[in-house]
Amino acid sequence: MWSNQIVKLKFNIASDAKKCRAYGRGIQPKGVRTGDVAEFR
Repeated sequence: MWSNQIVKLKFNIASDAKKCRAYGRGIQPKGVRTGDVAEFR
């Protein structure tokens, strides 16, 4: 599965959402709260 094109990136990258983790106070079930820190790994 290919990711959406990243601005100013000259090539597409493969990504797997199952391998991504996000946590922190800013993470909500339907998005990210503005002004709160959220860490992505």
